[in-house]
Amino acid sequence: MYQYNTLILKKYSTHEMICWLQSCCIIIQLLP
Repeated sequence: MYQYNTLILKKYSTHEMICWLQSCCIIIQLLP
């Protein structure tokens, strides 16, 4: 997990989750 100020990027094997302000999150589906 990497943290840049309030932006948090969590990498998983099938997707990535980006969170900011500790409340807003989006999930990016990685292409196979």
